[in-house]
Amino acid sequence: MPAAPPKNRNCDGSPRALALPHRMHLRLGGGWSLAAIALIWAAVFLHLFEQREVALGAARGNADGLARGYEESLTRGLSEIDQTLLYVRALHARDGVALDLEPWVNSAELASRAVLQISMTDRNGLVTLSDLHRPTKPIDLSDRPYFRHFANAASGRTDDDMFIGTPTPGPASNRWSLQFARALTTAQGGFDGIVTVAVDPDTLIRLYRTADVGRRGVVTLTGLDGIVRARADGTTAAGAGPPVGQRSVSPAVARTAAEAEGGFEWLDPSDGERRIDSFRRVAGYPLLVEVALATNEVLRGLRTDLIAALAVGLAVSVTVGIALRPEPTVPGCCRRTHGNVTAAEQAGAAMPSVLPPGANSIAVEPTMPRPLPADHLAVEHLTDTLGSDAVAGIVANFLDGLPRQLGRMRDLARAGDTDPLLREAHALAGSAATIGLDELGAAASELEQDLKCRRLTATAARLDRIDRLARSGLDRLAAYLHKRAA
Repeated sequence: MPAAPPKNRNCDGSPRALALPHRMHLRLGGGWSLAAIALIWAAVFLHLFEQREVALGAARGNADGLARGYEESLTRGLSEIDQTLLYVRALHARDGVALDLEPWVNSAELASRAVLQISMTDRNGLVTLSDLHRPTKPIDLSDRPYFRHFANAASGRTDDDMFIGTPTPGPASNRWSLQFARALTTAQGGFDGIVTVAVDPDTLIRLYRTADVGRRGVVTLTGLDGIVRARADGTTAAGAGPPVGQRSVSPAVARTAAEAEGGFEWLDPSDGERRIDSFRRVAGYPLLVEVALATNEVLRGLRTDLIAALAVGLAVSVTVGIALRPEPTVPGCCRRTHGNVTAAEQAGAAMPSVLPPGANSIAVEPTMPRPLPADHLAVEHLTDTLGSDAVAGIVANFLDGLPRQLGRMRDLARAGDTDPLLREAHALAGSAATIGLDELGAAASELEQDLKCRRLTATAARLDRIDRLARSGLDRLAAYLHKRAA
């Protein structure tokens, strides 16, 4: 009989692991399982929180950029309207009552059609020229706010600023118009009436790209007096919020008294939508422009990431729980001690073969499973944990969605949208690692790090490598699933 091994060695001479008391092993196994699962879910929720903050931060920047673009566009549009008023006033000073605008209008054509009508009145408020023709019957505008603004100041110094009225519907067409007016003066500088330009307020807003705010986003042009001049969303001219001509409910009106630009998040009481708002005062005019993006639309793209993260968290939690479960109780008579092997092992070690040489027999040798690629090992583990049907569904969804995800990443790279591309790379790294495509996950992580550090020169090469690894991984997974189904 061979000698028993030393107390600190196994039968093959390798060092023996320290054996813990069985009750302690049960307690440690259960505690480590709970700690590992808690850590997994903490990482999942941290990932989702970070992705939410990234999306909201990008939306704030987008809203600020759009507000800046609208402000610049409105400044140009309002400047053109004011130039029209000043030009007509100059013609009036030169020609007086003989003024004829038709040749000028026909040459300029007012191609944008933002201008609906040009009118002039005398010092008493009677229209002398309207819509490029002489009126056939008296039209009195002396009670209109845009006339009273200049007439009331005529006793003193005539106000020479451009007056911006509030939107009013036309008496016949019921079409909204916004009046811009300047005072006409005599040669001695006295008040001699007004010239007005009626503008479609919706056209003012739509001089820029309204569709960029989304279907539930809103663009609003409001006076510093709090009255809404124009409002539009990504689909209709009406949009959410108070109608044109009504008082705004946005906090931006009050905030412009202290700051020329800013941003905030708020719950719009007009439709119950939570929005990310950016506002700017229109330079040189008593107006402010707001861009409000719907938070639900901003976060809609994260729902797929949320579902994937929860699925991965659940799968990994189940896997860890099973892997770290306590071992079943073993009877004391069969348990190894520090320095002994069981009687059956000792007997087996000294027992000669009972088969004579040359006898027909099958040699039984210890066998080891063939090593599988890393991706197959991960799928095997998930299959043993969740069952073949569940894992087949997870892998099938991954196989089906990966080409579309790679296509989106290519489109985002071509468009230069680094923040959405970063989120796609992050999601691909996590899902590929879960399935077991470690090289693909590592390549996606490298692209994610490049984007975080704004190293963009290697983006195309990174995407090419991701494509190659994805094709290779998809082929291996598809072959593996086909073989397992057979």
